[in-house]
Amino acid sequence: MKTILRFILLILALSMSASAQIRPAPRDGNPQVRQPSENVRQNQRDLSREAQRRAEMDRLNKLDREKNEGGGKIPDWIKTKITEEYRFPNETEINVIRPLPEDMETYKDFLKSTRTGIVRFANVDACKNIKGCTVNPMPGNASSFSFRVANYRTPSMSDLIFKDGDFSVTGVLDHGYLISLGDVSLDLITNKYDALSPLKKFKPSKNIKDFKEVEKELSKKPEIQKANGAVNNTYALRSVAYNGTALRTISNFSYNALVFDTRSDVLVVFRVIRKHDDGSMTVLWKLIDKHDSPMLK
Repeated sequence: MKTILRFILLILALSMSASAQIRPAPRDGNPQVRQPSENVRQNQRDLSREAQRRAEMDRLNKLDREKNEGGGKIPDWIKTKITEEYRFPNETEINVIRPLPEDMETYKDFLKSTRTGIVRFANVDACKNIKGCTVNPMPGNASSFSFRVANYRTPSMSDLIFKDGDFSVTGVLDHGYLISLGDVSLDLITNKYDALSPLKKFKPSKNIKDFKEVEKELSKKPEIQKANGAVNNTYALRSVAYNGTALRTISNFSYNALVFDTRSDVLVVFRVIRKHDDGSMTVLWKLIDKHDSPMLK
């Protein structure tokens, strides 16, 4: 009972104190990354999920008032730690890692599509060894990115991470496949591009047992989850971020980390257009396909 009450209290407290920080950044406030195009049906699904979250919060709030006897107060430092980990970067942090103006100008026609974006991945280890280079304080240090929400995220909520010159798939309760396509223009790649067939054929798991079996098989094939970052090279990524429960515990307080994320199944292609002196890389990307992810039970 104490565990249940603690979980309820944590969800309620975080929903009140972190709602503004966990909300996706407005498109106009972050020109470096662009939200994938959302049709009317997708918008309706988003509104439905938001209504369900609010209804659940109302239910838990009522249950808390009826059954809580005054114990289990969540320390402020725990709430602060959790909201800091899952927040979106602020404008100051974005400005430090923004792509060069000349790259924005060169690819302005490509970026007119809302299914595209440009993002600069920080090389944290290289930065540490360069005099005057400061590691970005945002969650993930600007080295991990979610194409699902078109923004930097903490690694556990990301689709892709850049480390030691390599790209690799990341994320909790996520199946990711990453392949190199070679020197291919993003303009030439559509949903019918032949080289994407291996990624498109993957069938998402329907339950946690199947998920673990696939995860075990993936661990035997590291070559499809990691690729060396090279300028003028194009890559394809299939990232299936499942809905479900991913419990995290801080000082005996448990919470479901996935309530701080937008889960979906995306197929993305991206191309490295520049390597910077600090080891960071600027990437152009294009969303090829996007679907809702299944709920793992």
